[in-house]
Amino acid sequence: MLGVRGTTYHFRCIVPPALRLALNRQEIWVSLKTGYQNEARKRTSLLHARTTELFSWVHLALSEPPT
Repeated sequence: MLGVRGTTYHFRCIVPPALRLALNRQEIWVSLKTGYQNEARKRTSLLHARTTELFSWVHLALSEPPT
């Protein structure tokens, strides 16, 4: 999700409930360090892809049996 605080855009992503304990977070909140909406949208898209990948890796790691 894209939000603005003052003049700076921020990325906010809710951590899925099943992964909160493993990640020790309920949400991920990152400053995009820009006041330009178009640039913020590009950065949000990249962060969304990265958090989705992170969630997939953590879910996979939690579902694998311990070795």
